[in-house]
Amino acid sequence: MELDWQIWLPYAAIPVISGVMGWGTNWMAIRMAFYPIEFKGVMPPFLGWQGLIPRQTTKMAKRAAKSIMGNLITVDELFDKIQPYRIADELQPYIPGYLEDVAERVMQTQAPKLWMSLPAPVKNTLYQSISKDAPRLAEEIVCDVQENIEDLFDVESLLVNAFERDKALLVRMFSELGRREFKLLEISGLWLGILFGVVQMAVWILYPAVWVLPLFGFLVGIGTNWIAIKLIFEPHQPIKVGPWTLQGAFVKRQPEASHDLAVFCEDEVLTADNIIRELLQGPASDRLYAMVERHLLAAFDDLLGMKKPLFLLGMGGRKFTQTRDAAIDAAITHLPDSLRRVRDYSVGSMEITDTLEEKFSSLPPEKFVGILRPAVEEDEWMLVAVGGCLGALVGLAQLVLLFGHSLF
Repeated sequence: MELDWQIWLPYAAIPVISGVMGWGTNWMAIRMAFYPIEFKGVMPPFLGWQGLIPRQTTKMAKRAAKSIMGNLITVDELFDKIQPYRIADELQPYIPGYLEDVAERVMQTQAPKLWMSLPAPVKNTLYQSISKDAPRLAEEIVCDVQENIEDLFDVESLLVNAFERDKALLVRMFSELGRREFKLLEISGLWLGILFGVVQMAVWILYPAVWVLPLFGFLVGIGTNWIAIKLIFEPHQPIKVGPWTLQGAFVKRQPEASHDLAVFCEDEVLTADNIIRELLQGPASDRLYAMVERHLLAAFDDLLGMKKPLFLLGMGGRKFTQTRDAAIDAAITHLPDSLRRVRDYSVGSMEITDTLEEKFSSLPPEKFVGILRPAVEEDEWMLVAVGGCLGALVGLAQLVLLFGHSLF
């Protein structure tokens, strides 16, 4: 009886090894999709490896941005929730002081004699006008920004730039969003591998040709990867099969995954700093600065009011224009600091998490799947092929180590 057990032990090991191989190839496929973030090896891209997602950061970032935002939400929806008067309230303690400081420094630089000769009551009147008009100026600028925000801000551009600056951010988004599905990918590889292994064992017993184990190893590596990926995303709609309901694992989790993705977008991507950076440094930043400049020009003339002829007479037209432009340039340099002072209120008022969660949850399943699908779809054939090659190598190892065949 002991002899019989020893004879059959190698055959019994085939399903076990096949299951471990199914789990291992799927585990490696997931790691190869994400890591390493940067190329590791020599002579890139030939001798070494870089994760499929970070290797194609720009392309993947654009696809992710399109999938995440697309037509889900417009920039108007986000910025319309900001109340201009609240911005003015947030800036009220700050704007008058810095505008007074700008006026003092510019006048002392551009026209020191005239400024020194002005009576204190005149200066105080100017300062009081600045304090009075500053909130109105802030509200007007915010209203103008809201009305023209489509020309000033591109959400997809923000997302792409954020992912390109930090490849690990893109990897983390996909890996965290699909953490349960990728774990399912590994576990299903184990059980599918065992199932394939039972068939492999039966065929080997009936027909022990040298090519059977490597071929089945190749098929196990390919099959477990391919079937497991399909189980994650398909079918989109639930299908009743007897007492069971079949539906893609990721689709089943749409409400939970929608919340997770919305939180990630607000905490990691659509952050206050990224929004400010896009406004101030994005492709349309020159339009924002030009808009603010127009408002400051109008505010400058309103501020001087009846006193404008006095300044023109004392300074001359050319010097007056230089002084006005210098004052406006100095005021604009404070724009980044002004935006940072209102970032907490602005981003909080946009209700990004709640808005996106609602949008993601209401997506049709086939579109919702498109959010995570790029993580494995782009080079899916490569991951499946690698699984097949590894499976074939394990099949060869079984042939040699379990059954004593020689490769030569």
